[in-house]
Amino acid sequence: MGIDFWSDYDAERRRADLTETQEVAYALNTLASGRHAVVRHSIVIFLLLSLVVVLVVVAGRAGPTVVTFASGNFTTFAINDGLASIVTSVTQDNQGIIWVGGVHGLTRFDGTSWEVYAGAMRNIHISCAARDKQGNLWFGTYGQGVFEYAGKEWQNFTPANTGNGLPGTAIQDILVDNQDNLWFATVGNVGQRTAPVHYGVTRYDGTNWTSFLDHTDVETIFQDSDGNMWFGTNVGVTCYDGSHWQTFTKEDGLADNYVVAICQDNQGDMWFGTWNNGVSRYDGKNWRTFTPVDGLVSNAIHCMLRDSQGNLWFGSYSIDGYYGISRFDGTQWQNFDPWQGKDSQYPYSVNSIFEDNEGNLWFATSFGLVRYNAD
Repeated sequence: MGIDFWSDYDAERRRADLTETQEVAYALNTLASGRHAVVRHSIVIFLLLSLVVVLVVVAGRAGPTVVTFASGNFTTFAINDGLASIVTSVTQDNQGIIWVGGVHGLTRFDGTSWEVYAGAMRNIHISCAARDKQGNLWFGTYGQGVFEYAGKEWQNFTPANTGNGLPGTAIQDILVDNQDNLWFATVGNVGQRTAPVHYGVTRYDGTNWTSFLDHTDVETIFQDSDGNMWFGTNVGVTCYDGSHWQTFTKEDGLADNYVVAICQDNQGDMWFGTWNNGVSRYDGKNWRTFTPVDGLVSNAIHCMLRDSQGNLWFGSYSIDGYYGISRFDGTQWQNFDPWQGKDSQYPYSVNSIFEDNEGNLWFATSFGLVRYNAD
């Protein structure tokens, strides 16, 4: 979102008509996702108090909790299980190690034990992660730019050492396209209310940096099966085919102009998750919006993924008072609460979804990490 947290917060609160309980959820989930760059002093105190609630929720656990549903198992991992912090992103290296990014750095999981990474990323707020075709890992941060890990050494990219090729230090999303170019969505400079605002999307081919959508708040990046690039923004969703740009808004049939998640189903239809107005499906001609009335867990969808079986998964942001995970198999909706309603008066957000090499799904949430095994 924009650089001024409080004005954005007020605007979104009015739009969503949040209750006091929902405000708690919104503020806490903002801390986990880092979506806003500047936070008013009073809300900082509030967030810290809310964080204590999360620590109480996960405290005292003797180990990972396994929740069994008819369609598979959800295993939850919290700070007591070895995580460094609230988690925001997940990726996997060529050796099969799971790397988990959070608000206080990285944690690695080898399938048996957790290790808090003590290297260059210690205590850095990680926002997103990706792996390129060479197996290098890339991590976006809030305030420290981008880090590349090639297996032994780290390299940090910032506006200062890229000649402003990377326009900002707050990275909202990373995508590796089918040509192995890296795309970075940047938002306003963290913690610098009076600094120039640099944001948009940047492509890096390993040598050159090219910026697009200057001064547009880009929340998410996606490449479809035809190679078109899609960008979810605060003014609609924009498609780039390599030559031409096209933006879709509410006037075209989109549920809301604030698009924070994008996915494509097996039929080639595009899905767009919005800030608080459900999910829109677009088949190239017609639009349809899905809401909790249709079976979606929440109107506020923070992330989406199509798994290797063709199911669509949706993670909620919980600002509307509803939270959890939805799965859509093309016909039916099914909703899950992997924390099994534990202390459900404290809603949580699902920040990202990742599928590993074995088909397990990983959900980064503000309560901790969730692994789903369909077997």
